[in-house]
Amino acid sequence: MRVDKRLNPLPISHQIVAALPLVSLQDKQNRRLWRQKLAEVYRHRFHDSTVLSVFLATICTRIENVPSLAHSKCLKRCRDELARLPGIHVPKSASPKLVTSLPSSVDNVVPPQQVAFFACLGNKFYRKAVLSHPVEGFVVLVQLAASMNVVKPESIRNLVWKRLLCHFIEQDLRLRTSFGTEYAHAMLREIMQESRSSSQEGHGKFVIALPKQRTSISLTSLANTYLIPPGSSAISHFFRIARFGEVYSTTEYNAVLAMFLHMLASIKYHSEEATDILEEMQGVANKLRHVGEDMRSVFEDPTSVDEPGAAYVIAHLESWLKDIVLRN
Repeated sequence: MRVDKRLNPLPISHQIVAALPLVSLQDKQNRRLWRQKLAEVYRHRFHDSTVLSVFLATICTRIENVPSLAHSKCLKRCRDELARLPGIHVPKSASPKLVTSLPSSVDNVVPPQQVAFFACLGNKFYRKAVLSHPVEGFVVLVQLAASMNVVKPESIRNLVWKRLLCHFIEQDLRLRTSFGTEYAHAMLREIMQESRSSSQEGHGKFVIALPKQRTSISLTSLANTYLIPPGSSAISHFFRIARFGEVYSTTEYNAVLAMFLHMLASIKYHSEEATDILEEMQGVANKLRHVGEDMRSVFEDPTSVDEPGAAYVIAHLESWLKDIVLRN
């Protein structure tokens, strides 16, 4: 198949980049190698477990736009061959376009556009599926939801905010894996603390001020840290979402971002997936809602958190977490 330059301007857009291999895809090894090749073509923007479904959906879309009957028949044979593979399901009563690019836990007869729509509405099942996508794939799904013109802008902003939090968790996990928990914790603490300062008193003595916890952190200030490393492609993909520029440049998220990073540094999480860790953090926030209501707002209503509220939570967070441990 040829890649449509208008949809995905790959460097090799004039070349044939994908076709059915001349070996049986019923063989697991063949299928695994073919899936890897397709993942490269799609720049790893989708889950490896569903990249065949993405390819099938692409073929089904191309069938309707191919003027040549001969080429159309070839694509249909390609579609039929793929549809017979284990784990691929194309109901006869449904349009081939309904093949989804989402994880296998999501019923693959649900259109990706509707999955993204339900995620924006707050459906936990679909939201987790959408958030678990690599950033580039997530952006595509958000654009699908936005194209329906019935999703409120604030719903899209909140979903984008959650994916941004997942991105920071992913960066933290990556640093922990590469250099250890203590190093990652020190790097995060460095971001959360204001620079130390020193002053000279009357008798020539220097007084070094202890680092102060920051209660307001802008997204732009994270540039060139390990959370947004130089040349981060993830952030450039986020900017493809119309509403992300507002999130990135406004000061409305400064207090809630400071609170989230303090939570990330303080909560001992056990999961290895960003979406699971986000759920763990939300669980802790729910347990502490009687003393720190603003903690729940970190995830559900981020712009409602102001700096005094963030300062209060940050000052008491460690003691609250100790109380949870004692109660358990």
